[in-house]
Amino acid sequence: MAPARTEPLRNVDPDRALQLVLAAAAPLGAVEVELARALGSVLDESVVADRDYPPFDRAMMDGFAVRVADAGRELPVAGEVAAGHVASIALPHDAVVAIMTGAPCPAGTEAVVPVEAVGEDHGKVRLPQGVTPGQNVAPRGSECRAGSEILMPGQEVQPLRLALLASVGRKAVRVRRPPSMAVISTGDELVTAAATPGAAQIRSSNGPMLAAMATICGVKAVTQLHAGDELGALRAALEAASDHDMILTIGGVSAGRYDLVPEAIAAYGATTVFHRVRQKPGHPLLFATKAFARPRSNPRARQLIFGLPGNPLSAHLGFHRYVRPAIRVSMGLDPEPPTSAGVLTEPITVSGTRSTFRLCRIQGSETGWQVTPAAERGSADVFAAASADALVRLEPAPDPYPPGSEVRFEWLGHPRAAPQPVRGSEAAAGPGAGGLLLPIAARRSLRAFDSRPVPYTLLARALEAARWAPSAGNSQPWRFVLAHRGGPAFARLTDTLRPNNAWARQAPHLLLLAAKELLEHPEKPPRPNHLTLLEVGLALENLLIQATADGLLAHPFDGFDAEAAGDAVGVPAGYRVAVLVAIGRPGDPAALDDRTREKDARPRQRLPQSEFVFEESWGRAAQLED
Repeated sequence: MAPARTEPLRNVDPDRALQLVLAAAAPLGAVEVELARALGSVLDESVVADRDYPPFDRAMMDGFAVRVADAGRELPVAGEVAAGHVASIALPHDAVVAIMTGAPCPAGTEAVVPVEAVGEDHGKVRLPQGVTPGQNVAPRGSECRAGSEILMPGQEVQPLRLALLASVGRKAVRVRRPPSMAVISTGDELVTAAATPGAAQIRSSNGPMLAAMATICGVKAVTQLHAGDELGALRAALEAASDHDMILTIGGVSAGRYDLVPEAIAAYGATTVFHRVRQKPGHPLLFATKAFARPRSNPRARQLIFGLPGNPLSAHLGFHRYVRPAIRVSMGLDPEPPTSAGVLTEPITVSGTRSTFRLCRIQGSETGWQVTPAAERGSADVFAAASADALVRLEPAPDPYPPGSEVRFEWLGHPRAAPQPVRGSEAAAGPGAGGLLLPIAARRSLRAFDSRPVPYTLLARALEAARWAPSAGNSQPWRFVLAHRGGPAFARLTDTLRPNNAWARQAPHLLLLAAKELLEHPEKPPRPNHLTLLEVGLALENLLIQATADGLLAHPFDGFDAEAAGDAVGVPAGYRVAVLVAIGRPGDPAALDDRTREKDARPRQRLPQSEFVFEESWGRAAQLED
């Protein structure tokens, strides 16, 4: 006797619907693919460097390999080293060797002087004054040491990461298997995009749209099928798609005479989990599951079937909100979409009893993101919606949401960089000024860090932004030490902070920035760096802007023992420890302990108003003229 079928849930809340989808989704395992086919895949293994990079002391410019003591002298050229060739001789005393960018430096090289910085005359070159050790030389292993982890599981293989894999000699790589998908459009009224529609027909736009959305999510194999409004044709299409991990049907899930998809799914042997969601658009959405005829490597995996409504915007919402997260779970990724906060530029009315999802256009301004709803002429209108790049959820309310209302929106694609912060006098407006100031001012309510480590590429982007302070060209005046939770350097740096520091207890990474006390230049003698304080501020600003734009949380500590921190990580003489920063992904503020929440709720002490008094000499206020 067959077991009794469970009745599907009806008219469920959107959040409950998403929970049910995520509960049914499961990772599909891993496969090994050739490097040429890995683009867009998600790594399922750690990748380590096979040797030091660079594998030798590498010349960073065309010029001459020299000894520092020979600065200012006129010396003969004893030979030449080109890229791809090993130096045939060591660097002789009282001579230089011509060298090309990327070539290995001959033994004894202490610096490379660029060709444009020397004078040449009859086979000799005159070197400039002020040659510094290591100038224009990338030491062996300075980019990466042999055995170092360069890519982590869960990272997407983008073109630069593909280059990294090729650099370390990988011919193939283990990646998480993406789901295969069948997209079944339904309806007698549909013809292909290339066909000329009849008087009562329309071109099928949903199939290409959903296949494209799946491809963007990392799905490699998408089969597009079509079935007319007849139960046998629908059942046959489902059977043809039976070996796919996911099936998307389009249309036929409402209450009309020819809406036969629910019946066809039941006849196919699938179990409907829910039918109809309290949302607009996309109310008739259906979700079902079925055991695979051929078991997958993960015994929890089941075929997922989404019955999407036929109106394009309803189908789009159904994919973005429910199918996309299921795809990401199957690939072992975080299902949460990227979100940001902004303010409405126009009023929106939400009546009835269903949650409303509105497509919007996002524009940056000095005060943050501006959210403009796309024109609404029904869920079949793709013309007005084509300019949208985000989705806003709003609940029913008795009055319209007015312009200026703060809303949270989901990006439809990759999130854009955050708007640049307001500067100058506008910064005095305080936390409400938006831009970068808003996340900085809100740090105290967001001090929860996610425990997962930040991908190396995002950390490198923040450091690279910090490096480009004004004196970045003067012999690299910055040094960064990045400590990871669990390592000895992290523990030693934590000891330099106040006890029980809430940031340090959670941060996955600590970043120490040290500034060089002397500026060095290839053609000038070393001189004191009198702008250290200014440059530290600019470097910190650059780091915060880039980290915030990449969705990270960065917090500079205001109380730490700088000298002890330098000793903890071996900062050499000639450098001054300037800043210690906690950095990581934002976590859930609800996870903060009661003590921290109570402390954050206290009123903040403000500096006295005399901070703004203009002084003509120390302690003596000047009279300002109107």
